[in-house]
Parts: sequence; C-alpha cells; structure tokens
Amino acid sequence: MSAIPIRVRLTVAFAAAMVCVIGAMAVLVYVRVGGALMTSVDQTLRAQAREAVTHAHDEHGLVDPDAASGVTLAQVLNANGQPVKSSQPGLSPLLDRYDAARSAHGVSLLRTVYLQRPQGEWRVLAEPLPSGGAIVVARSLAAREEALH
Repeated sequence: MSAIPIRVRLTVAFAAAMVCVIGAMAVLVYVRVGGALMTSVDQTLRAQAREAVTHAHDEHGLVDPDAASGVTLAQVLNANGQPVKSSQPGLSPLLDRYDAARSAHGVSLLRTVYLQRPQGEWRVLAEPLPSGGAIVVARSLAAREEALH
C-alpha cells in the first residue's frame, strides 16, 4: 500500500480536475470574447464602408468624424487598385497590390493585416464601388488586443 493517505490522494486528484475545468473555461471565455470583439469590429467596418461609399467621389471626408476617434482609416482605389483618395494625408496603401487589384475588380475582401504605418494589426474591409474601383476601410485591433490581455 501507498504511504500517502487517501485524503491527500483524493485532494490532489480533485485539485488537478479543478485546474483542468477552470483552464478549459478560461480558454472558452477568451475565444468567445475575442470572437465577439472581432464581430463588433467587422460590423463597424461594414457601416463605415457604407458611409465611405457615399463620399468616395465628393469633397467630404471618407470616415465619419465621430468614428474617426476609434482609429478608422479609409481609401478609395481606382480601377487599377491604386489609392486615389485617403482619409489621412500620406497614408500608405491598406492592401497589397494583389488584393487591391482584386477588390477593384469586384471582389469583397475582409482580412486582418499588419501595417507598417500606422503600425499595428488592422482589420481591413474592401468593397467594390458601383462606378469602378473599390473602397477600403480599416480599423485598428489594438483595443481588441488590449481587452484580451
């Protein structure tokens, strides 16, 4: 027989089981909250894209000033996928050449990308414009990452 009393063995087994249950719950909550935050970002991008489409070819800003505080960027791409209008002066392209050309030719894209300027991880939505080209909106994922860590 073992020299360890049954009470100690049962306590250790129960503690190990509880560690597994609590760990699984923590992972579940982390994944669910992350998914909910990403869904919220995607909904915001869709709303911003609808707004930006109406201002793609006029003198108004591409991004709603109320939402601009949430770090939303926008660009209008021509039929070749080149940026022709941006929400910020000197903004680097939000999509690489391949994705920009695809979106300018009618393909909707939703991606998470890493940008050098402004630096960080961004969620990018590209929607084709009825007049040709595309509208691209991006939102920083910094708040999402902060909430998850």
